[in-house]
Amino acid sequence: MSVRQVISFPGATPDPVSYMAGLRLKRRDALVVGGGAVATQRVRALLAAGAAVTVVAPRIGAELLARLTAGEIVHHARLFAPADLQGMAVVLVAIDDRVVSAAIARYARQRGAWVNVADRPELCDFYLPAIHRAGPVQVAVSTDGASPGLAARLRDEIRDALPADLPAAVENFAALRQQVRGEEPDPAVRMAKLAKIARETPWSTLANGRKVAENPHPVTLASAGPGNPRLLTLAARDALAAADLVVADRLVPAEILALAGGRVILADDKHDPASVASVQSRIYALLREAHARGERCVRLCAGDVAIFGRLHETIEALSPVPVEVIPGVSALTAPGFPLTARGVADRFTVVSARGAGGAPGSLPPYDPRQTLVIFMGAGSLPALSSALLSLCYPPGAAALVVSQATRPGESRQVATVATLGDLDAEAPAVIYVGGAAVLAMLPPSREELGGGEQRVEGG
Repeated sequence: MSVRQVISFPGATPDPVSYMAGLRLKRRDALVVGGGAVATQRVRALLAAGAAVTVVAPRIGAELLARLTAGEIVHHARLFAPADLQGMAVVLVAIDDRVVSAAIARYARQRGAWVNVADRPELCDFYLPAIHRAGPVQVAVSTDGASPGLAARLRDEIRDALPADLPAAVENFAALRQQVRGEEPDPAVRMAKLAKIARETPWSTLANGRKVAENPHPVTLASAGPGNPRLLTLAARDALAAADLVVADRLVPAEILALAGGRVILADDKHDPASVASVQSRIYALLREAHARGERCVRLCAGDVAIFGRLHETIEALSPVPVEVIPGVSALTAPGFPLTARGVADRFTVVSARGAGGAPGSLPPYDPRQTLVIFMGAGSLPALSSALLSLCYPPGAAALVVSQATRPGESRQVATVATLGDLDAEAPAVIYVGGAAVLAMLPPSREELGGGEQRVEGG
């Protein structure tokens, strides 16, 4: 005796379901029996599909009469006759007489025509789904004739969730598909490429234009790290090697720029408030134009782009072009100097010496347990010293200035809050004030640092 295991699949039903398909009825003959509101809906849909429509009914409504006058339909002002089925591809019945409807369905089927009878699913060869059309897009919802009202409700809910720019996106993708078909002879490669673009490209990008949609590669916003090529991430190194265009900060050293596979443009705004806005606008324009040409583009930023970089505004400025972000080693930790230490500092705060438009940045109040880290302050050490003293930082609080961290020209200068302005620091520089900065004043030792604790290796 053999045993056969029957596996039921999710959604499976005992009865077969209809096979959803789109009929191409352009210049095909279609018969509509009836002249009321339902028949009018059927005629409207058939005409949208390009069918040649004949209506058989003793009387027709105002819309059908207008279409007849305009030459869009043919009308026989009488009851149905079997001869009306001659040459018809589809027959749609929309009359109230159940006996006649069943007879018409039987005659149509005998002659090889597909038939739909309104409100009689058992007589139908095909069902008419609830449809939403937007340009080349059609969304159809069918309940296999069980509940047209619920089908219409579902259609409307789906319609409201669709992207507004869907029609333009579909039209642009159709053009892209034809281009890829001509460029890539391998069907498997072609289908994989198109599938990737369809899955990963935002609707707004697809709708924005064919050229943008053709480039499946996002603009890469990469972090160059503190400047030592050995501290560049593998992801950033790979992005540079594959790039057609790299737009780099002026502080990125030549050793890293040499890793670029394509052309390199330096964004030399020098943090001049009068020019930074226009320079940034030109950078964004360069990236958008290169991306539209299908190039792989990298915006290379010194340090970590998420820390006092232009991460958010770059993403906004390049929209709808997608942006990939590659983080990096930050100058915050690149010098290898502790930001916290047991018994000395249990927190740190990171600020920029320059705010919007080049104005002085906002400094936090003094906290003896806090290490204050200041970026972009190499050119304003006297002003920083005065600002810190005005916020009641102790004049003797330790300060450490690290310039060119991790590079061959790295230098470290130790001072106090009061004497910080006497230093001459080369950009880029990181300034540590208070908290763990006191460690820079101490000779290397394993003795007590304070609070009865000792410095030990590891965590």
